Amino acid sequence: LEVPLKIHKHYIRYRYGGWRLSRELRFKITGWKIIFYLTFEKEFEVSYNPTNVVAVDINENNITLAVYKECRLVYLERIKTGLGRIVIAYAEKRRKIMKGRHWSYRIVRKRLKRLAKRERNRKLDILQKTAKRIVELAQKYNAMIVVGNVSKHKHEIIERQKWSTLSHRLHQW
Repeated sequence: LEVPLKIHKHYIRYRYGGWRLSRELRFKITGWKIIFYLTFEKEFEVSYNPTNVVAVDINENNITLAVYKECRLVYLERIKTGLGRIVIAYAEKRRKIMKGRHWSYRIVRKRLKRLAKRERNRKLDILQKTAKRIVELAQKYNAMIVVGNVSKHKHEIIERQKWSTLSHRLHQW
């Protein structure tokens, strides 16, 4: 079976940029099309000073970065993400779309799908920009990144909460 390959600029960038094809091959069947996902891998060494640390504290509406060099605080930054506000706003929009209708209506499904995609894209954009900033700080100070176990604390908070909407917000976050 021959499968035609559509070359994309990302394929060229990774294929000839020192990356190699991994052994993993994923595909997705969509109607009459089969989409293959090629995975690339690259080995590289990371060097850092163990006494330099970028500590990351993640909250609902902000992320706090603290840079320690030689065990002393040298830089502190708070990035306002507003993820909690975004989750609340989109929950309200979903409620308005669903008001008086069942989710199985075609127009409702279509609007909810478009809304979910928009919410996901906004969240991913914010998180990717924040992650880029964290990596820049780590490279600048030759430091390692330390992040707390968010999911563990999130589950503890959800179990303690009696208010179902707050539990849902924490789960969404």
